[in-house]
Amino acid sequence: MMSADCYRVARNFQLRISLRLPDTPRVTFDGFPRDDHDKIKRTLDDYYNIKLETKDPALKGYNWGKVNVLNHDIEFSVQNKTAFEIPLSAVANSNVAGKNEVSLEFAPPAFKKDPKNLSLKPMDEMVEIRFYVPGKSVKPRGSDAGSDDESEVELDEDGNEITAAQALHSAIAEKADIGEVVGDSIVSFSDVLILTPRGRYTLDFYPDSVRLLGKSTDYRVPFTSVRRLFLLPKLDDLHVQLVIGLDPPIRQGATRYPFLVLQWPKDEEVDAELAMTDEELANYPDLKKKYDAPSFTVISQVIKSFTGKRVTPPGSFRNAQGLNGIKANVKAVQGELYFLDKGLIFIAKQPILIDFSKTETISFSRVGGGIASARTFDMRVVSRAEGTDIIFSSINKEESAHITAFLKEKGVRVKDEIEE
Repeated sequence: MMSADCYRVARNFQLRISLRLPDTPRVTFDGFPRDDHDKIKRTLDDYYNIKLETKDPALKGYNWGKVNVLNHDIEFSVQNKTAFEIPLSAVANSNVAGKNEVSLEFAPPAFKKDPKNLSLKPMDEMVEIRFYVPGKSVKPRGSDAGSDDESEVELDEDGNEITAAQALHSAIAEKADIGEVVGDSIVSFSDVLILTPRGRYTLDFYPDSVRLLGKSTDYRVPFTSVRRLFLLPKLDDLHVQLVIGLDPPIRQGATRYPFLVLQWPKDEEVDAELAMTDEELANYPDLKKKYDAPSFTVISQVIKSFTGKRVTPPGSFRNAQGLNGIKANVKAVQGELYFLDKGLIFIAKQPILIDFSKTETISFSRVGGGIASARTFDMRVVSRAEGTDIIFSSINKEESAHITAFLKEKGVRVKDEIEE
């Protein structure tokens, strides 16, 4: 036993005892009435030689204060009183959002549906919190660190000034179970182009997750959240895309990304060696110790092995030029539409996936008049669920026959309003 603190909480008082055990650093007891305070204080002093410290919480409701990164918690204090605490073990990810914001993400608990147990219902939980931390990170200089004259701005390895937000992010990442402190990665791929969310990232694979490390943003993707994998050649015939469907999606502020879109040139190759023993490799039959192959092949096989998900290839559809997809628009967004054996996938900034099993009909129509409408047509996908119809516009007229033949082969109801 190292120390003991007494807090005034919603239900009477709370006793927190800090231990020297790494697996159980702290034990918390709730529900002590006020009359027990003196008894506990005497017991700890007489038998354990520990002074009980009484701490009052901040009650003013201010949303500005000071963030302290402790051994096991992140403490937000107002006027030297604790307003709230966040266990570092609950932090799934930390990012510097902009120049002065630190975004903390919390992993939602695993929820299993049980139709026989009606008490198991999804719960509302906080999934993200942001701290606005202005200014630069300052370190003390000299013996008197209390005055501003005796302090200087911290610099990184390149000589650039470190902001206070970056310093807080680094302190949290160092003590929380995120980033490199999780352990050495199994394999790492650098400078991977990701179109959604856009940027170049380093992919670090761990036993239960893959971490996307960017210049200003990091993401952690548990393998359990990977639902679908698609490996699709781009219509330029020069690049290959790997689309990863996620549930729950990753978040950046208020933006949700249910899909990751990775892209490589066809001729780009990579040499990789996995830091795994033969016994560990035996748990993944499709995984190899060493790889020397195109980048898209290696990374898709690694993700497939760790997640256990099948990689869906493009369907048997061929457009007028013999490629696997067509160009189309959804509203003002231009993208590439692929016809899979069991559905459609539209690759753009926010991909759209449509299953044929949930589709009522697909109809072709020509909107407007003039030369432009004679060369293109619209394709409306009518879903079985109301209010979820999607219109793909500006499709080249040459593709009409190819699309119709493919959809009829898959048993999809097709309505051609152009011929009518």
